[in-house]
Amino acid sequence: MACRLLHAQGLLTYSGHISARLPDSDGIVIHSRDKHRGAVTPADLLTCDLNGQAQGQQQVPIEIFIHTEIYRSRPDVRSVVHTHSPLAAVFSATRTPIVAAKNHAHRWRDGVPTHPDPTHIGSSEQGKELATTLGHHHAALLRTHGGVIVAESIEAAVVDSIHFEENLHTQLAATSLGSLAPLTEGELERLTATFNRERHVRRLWRYYTEGLPA
Repeated sequence: MACRLLHAQGLLTYSGHISARLPDSDGIVIHSRDKHRGAVTPADLLTCDLNGQAQGQQQVPIEIFIHTEIYRSRPDVRSVVHTHSPLAAVFSATRTPIVAAKNHAHRWRDGVPTHPDPTHIGSSEQGKELATTLGHHHAALLRTHGGVIVAESIEAAVVDSIHFEENLHTQLAATSLGSLAPLTEGELERLTATFNRERHVRRLWRYYTEGLPA
């Protein structure tokens, strides 16, 4: 459902992927490499270990190490999305920092680093380098490639991916009108203090999934 939803939003295209850490294990679940992102079903989900080895005959995405190495370095992360967001690629090709132009962007108030490697993350070593770039942040850009979003659940990762794209759209549109006036530290603190993340994620997950075609 998450994969199909992000495809409908234009954040997963012919590539990109979403994964989740399995409870009480070192394994993760991810969709198969070659399945159309808008048509993923439960039969297309794979279980694999943190070495990127999958059970069954289907193949994992080439960039499985984006996921496995982030999970290794971040015990708090339960879901990882590698988006093919066009706007993430645009911002990664500039020196313009991403700022909080919309209220939900308080999630990224501590910054969004850009990973300098523009190639596919096709090895454990490259995955470790990306995880180092991400650090404690909740998102990172992949130079001229897309983005990575991490969160505490599949639903939260989906909602964050959508909000991240909305913020990029708003920042780009706002700069076309004149001087950008991003949220201040005081405003960000108030938003963070008053935000009910669990309720918001639950509400938006229901909104977006109910709108998907059967």
